[in-house]
Amino acid sequence: MNPRSPAPVVIIGAGFNVDAAEEARVSDRRYPLVADLASRCFNLSTLLPGQSIEDLFADAIREKRREPIKLLCDLLMEADYYITPKLRPDMGSVENSYIAFFRHFAPSILITFNYDSLAELMLFGMQRWRPEDGYGVPVEAELNRHLMTPPTLPDRSATIVLHQHGSLCLYPSEYRIRPDPNARTSWVELKAEADFIFDPDSITRCFWPFERTLPTTGYDRIEGRIIAPVPDKSEGRKGAFAAAMAKKAREAVRSAHELIVIGYRFNPLDKQSYDPLFRAAKGSPVTLVQPDATVLQERLQAEYSSLEWRALPLSFQTWAGSGFPLS
Repeated sequence: MNPRSPAPVVIIGAGFNVDAAEEARVSDRRYPLVADLASRCFNLSTLLPGQSIEDLFADAIREKRREPIKLLCDLLMEADYYITPKLRPDMGSVENSYIAFFRHFAPSILITFNYDSLAELMLFGMQRWRPEDGYGVPVEAELNRHLMTPPTLPDRSATIVLHQHGSLCLYPSEYRIRPDPNARTSWVELKAEADFIFDPDSITRCFWPFERTLPTTGYDRIEGRIIAPVPDKSEGRKGAFAAAMAKKAREAVRSAHELIVIGYRFNPLDKQSYDPLFRAAKGSPVTLVQPDATVLQERLQAEYSSLEWRALPLSFQTWAGSGFPLS
C-alpha cells in the first residue's frame, strides 16, 4: 500500500481473532469458535444437521434462559483479559501480527462485527484509541480519580472502531429521572439523544487508567449490550447504539476508496447487518482475507456486481507473515 494514499476502511469478523491466542502464546484461552459455543454454552458435542448456533441462542432467549448468552460474553471477556495484554506493545510485546497490521494500514475507520474488544485494546496500547471518541459516538468515561500524574493518552482517537453488533464495554442511557419538586413522585423523561456510558466490567484493568462508570439510568449487564447471535437481528438493530453504528459504517463505506474485509464470513443470517453496508459502497475494490475467500468472492461478486471483489485465501496470521499483500 502506498503510505501516502488514504487508509482503507477495514471490516473484521471472527476470523480476525482466530490467531490471537497463538500470537500471544496463550494455550488455555482463545476467542471462541462455533464448536466452542456449542460445547461451552449448550453442552453439545456437535450441532445437529440443519441446525445453527444462532438457532440455539434464539431458542434459549425465547425460553428465557439467560445462561447461554452470559457464557458467550464470559468467554469473550476472558479472552480479552488473558490474551490482549500479551499482544500489546505497552505491556511488553515487541512485535506480532496485530501490531504489524495496525502500523502497516493505520486505518482511520475499523468496522467490526465482533462483540469483543481485541481491536480497541490493541489500539489503546498503541496510543491510537481512547473511549470518549473511539467508538464513533461521544462516550462518558471515567479516569481514575487518584492519579498523581496525568496519564499518557492520545488527545483523540486516530482509529474509530464501529461495532455493528454492539460492544460488551458500553451501554446507552436513553432516559433521565426528573424529580418533581411539588410532588412525591419522579418522572421518567426520554433524552433527545442517548448518552453512551463506558463500562468495561471485568476487563476494566485492561483499559487502565480508565475505570468503571457507576451504573446510571439505562444500565445493562454485559449480555444485554449486544445484538444477540440469533437468525433475526432486526429487533436488536433498533437500539440506539446499534443504529448509530450502522449509520456511521454506511457513511464510512460510501466514502471509502478501498475496503479490506478480514475474517468475516458473510453468514446469510447476518445479511440484515452487512447488506446495507455493501449496498452503500460506491464501486470500491473489496479485498477478502480468509481461507475460503475464493468461494466467497464468487458468491459476493454475483450479489454485489458493482463492486470489484478480490480474494486472498489466507488466514490473518499467514497474510501478516507475507507482508499484507492486497493482490
